[in-house]
Amino acid sequence: MWLGARAAVIFLGVAVALQYLLPPNRGDLTVEEYCENFNFYLDMVDPDSPEILDATGRWVLRDEGWGVTYFEPLGPLYCSDLVFGTSEDGWVTWIQFSETAYTDYVYIGQSYALAAALALAGAQRDFNCFTFDAAGWAEFWEDTRDQFQGECRGIYITQQVERQGYDGQGQFLQAVGENPRFRRTVTLSLEGSEIR
Repeated sequence: MWLGARAAVIFLGVAVALQYLLPPNRGDLTVEEYCENFNFYLDMVDPDSPEILDATGRWVLRDEGWGVTYFEPLGPLYCSDLVFGTSEDGWVTWIQFSETAYTDYVYIGQSYALAAALALAGAQRDFNCFTFDAAGWAEFWEDTRDQFQGECRGIYITQQVERQGYDGQGQFLQAVGENPRFRRTVTLSLEGSEIR
């Protein structure tokens, strides 16, 4: 009995820890609920981000005393506001955003793409605390930096990359010509959703 009770306590502890990886909103999502899920995951993958999404998918500064200016050695990717496709009932069916850079050195981070995918995938009722693979999503985005089109864990993903005047592989790019430009557009959709 003691071993059974101990195993139950360990099982419950693991279940509670894994439950924390699921977003606050599950099932069909409104735009506001999706943005809440996105911010939940952004706090996990990039807790130092000075911006979060408002209820409509626009970037706003955090109101937690963010006033410190810091300088990054590499140019950031500037993320557009999110664009949403919704069903007739108002449920989110697809999400799209772009990240752009024009600086001499660029770091291609995956925080926004990862948070966007987790916010949509984690809401799906097919997943529970034992089957939702947040680490698998992180690994997927680490390996997905170029053009990509396909399906991953029930989410259809298209990533278009335009690069002009940059050299480099992986996360780091360096400008080698005049007027360098990098743009990545990510579209995430539920199976069967039509993107317009």
